[in-house]
Amino acid sequence: MPETHAASTAQLQAALIRRIGRSLCSGVEVNELFQSVVETLAAILHANRCDMRGIRSPHRWACSISESSDADAVLSVPLQYQHTRLGQLVLQRRDRPWMPDEIEFVETIADQCAVALHTATMQDRQAQLEMTNRALAAIPDLIIRLTRGGIYLDIIPAKTFKTLFPSGNLRGKHLSDVLPPDLVQERLHYIRQALQTGTPQLYTYAITIEGEQRFEEARITVLDDDEVLLLIRDITKQHTALQQRQQAEAALHHLNQELERRVEERTQDLIQSEEQFRRIFDSAPIALSFAYLKTRRIVRVNAAHRDLFGYSDAELAEMTFLDFTHPADVIPHLRLLQQLNDGVIPRFQLEKRFFKRNGELIWALITVTLFRDRAGTPPYTLAMIEDITNRKQADDRLKASLAEKEVLLKEVHHRVKNNLQTISSLLKLQASTSQNLEVQSLLQESQNRVRTMALIHEQIYRSPELARVQFGDYVRKLVTGLFASYNMQGRQIELQLDVDAAQFSINTAIPCGLILNELVSNALKHAFPGNRPGSIRIRFAQNDRNQYVLTVQDNGVGIDGDVDLCTTSSLGLQLVYSLVRQLHGAIELDHTSGSTFTITFPIPD
Repeated sequence: MPETHAASTAQLQAALIRRIGRSLCSGVEVNELFQSVVETLAAILHANRCDMRGIRSPHRWACSISESSDADAVLSVPLQYQHTRLGQLVLQRRDRPWMPDEIEFVETIADQCAVALHTATMQDRQAQLEMTNRALAAIPDLIIRLTRGGIYLDIIPAKTFKTLFPSGNLRGKHLSDVLPPDLVQERLHYIRQALQTGTPQLYTYAITIEGEQRFEEARITVLDDDEVLLLIRDITKQHTALQQRQQAEAALHHLNQELERRVEERTQDLIQSEEQFRRIFDSAPIALSFAYLKTRRIVRVNAAHRDLFGYSDAELAEMTFLDFTHPADVIPHLRLLQQLNDGVIPRFQLEKRFFKRNGELIWALITVTLFRDRAGTPPYTLAMIEDITNRKQADDRLKASLAEKEVLLKEVHHRVKNNLQTISSLLKLQASTSQNLEVQSLLQESQNRVRTMALIHEQIYRSPELARVQFGDYVRKLVTGLFASYNMQGRQIELQLDVDAAQFSINTAIPCGLILNELVSNALKHAFPGNRPGSIRIRFAQNDRNQYVLTVQDNGVGIDGDVDLCTTSSLGLQLVYSLVRQLHGAIELDHTSGSTFTITFPIPD
């Protein structure tokens, strides 16, 4: 070999080794690197054919320079890293056999290539682990793996709510090391139930943490013959609102495992974390799905999702959530998704309708969380979907039943009002047939009392709220009717109303109405004899002692100063006194100038 040619060959060899070394630091794509390697090797060693064949690498690479079917010498060098064979480097030539220095050089290149291939493989696995960790951080539960006997195997803690778990590693410890005895027995009971029946178990329980009573929900799912997966959720807010209707959500904690320095230990940690995530994700009792944020394509779903909707993974890979969403629910979902992407909200919940694969329409509560990569870009959404069809149907039946009862109740008030008006008409008719003025007066008073109660039922019947009466409107109609009943149109008696807005139940409105009827009727009959002019003032307001104050005042001749409301012989005043006691109130009479009745009673609950 000429000296100049040998020098150029040595330079090419050194350059090739440096190129491979730089690629390990700069992250050159492995296919490009190997293409350059085989071209340079073929040039240096005058090979008719040079290629690399991957055996265990996830990368598909095979580079060749020329084909030769009658090669005299074949050199095959393994690509091996730490006793693991990754592939082989194959060279062929026809003119002469391979020299020892050439073989040594090829082995050096093969070792460098093996390191590059192993590094690329580790980078891929690390990227997969990062996606796995981000996904686990979006599941809003405390996640525990337990044995049949209650021994802790794995724990993914939750940061969003307090629980009885102390700090430190709990693996290998028993439930009794953490929980009170009654909770331990209850949890072991449901674990046995799950393992015996093979069906998920769901139960709630109360727990005292730092002196505060809280409520948690536990979901137990069977993993194998001796292990269960336990998901614990803080439902304190939901439980408090359970009598009224609920929902709250909890955020989950990011799984952060420190990677080992050495490549082999790091690889094992990555594999274990990936298997753990896959097991938790696939065995979660609630339907879960990953989707790309921009395209909305579904990336992955768990078994609960497949069971709920009936679509296979292959079918879902070609779909978005829009493909099986009810058309009326698409726009609200997209609007919330845009707010999530813009950072306006951290997550959202939505009740919407889905079509299953068999065409069945279901209602679902969907919780959507956005999680970002290390660059801050939000590539994925995680959706947790709960079937609430039975609950929605029960709500619809309840609303229909309430509407029916409301109609019936209105009809009852309407008929009571009609019956009372009939009684009032009979009393009026009876009064017109009597020549005795005292009898006529008594019948008119009874008629006014019946009309007072009838007016209450009419107000309720016409009100959109069947349980309450607008007291201000009621007072105006009642007093106006009394003035008409006693023919006060031609009299110079002024009516002054100063009534605050208030809503009363029928149990409060009827006594107040009857009290007003008696006091105003008494003033109209006795306070202004001989067509004497005057005024009647009615005030109603709330004082600073959480009481209502009702005042009926006239500037007429006044009531005898010796009258005692407790022992008076007047039927009307006896009735007033009795009704005030029914309201748990008090009544005062001031006859300094005319008559002023002041009634106070507590505000009803």
